[in-house]
Amino acid sequence: MSRITLAIVIGISPGVAFAYFDPGTGSLLIQAAIGGLAAITVFWGNLKVYARSLFSKGKVDSSDSGSQLADLADDSTNDE
Repeated sequence: MSRITLAIVIGISPGVAFAYFDPGTGSLLIQAAIGGLAAITVFWGNLKVYARSLFSKGKVDSSDSGSQLADLADDSTNDE
């Protein structure tokens, strides 16, 4: 089935694509990729800290996870 789909896609695609990425578009794509990687890293770090806090009896040290949001949450609770 996938060979048939591949043959159809190759058969209907144009031979020459007149596409151009200007420098602004290229930098936008690179910036989006870097921002996406940073967001994924922070998300998984926070998820890891949350999961550890659910399954541990003591306080979880969030300094080894690289999670900045968990550190900020800890700082805001210590102000009281």
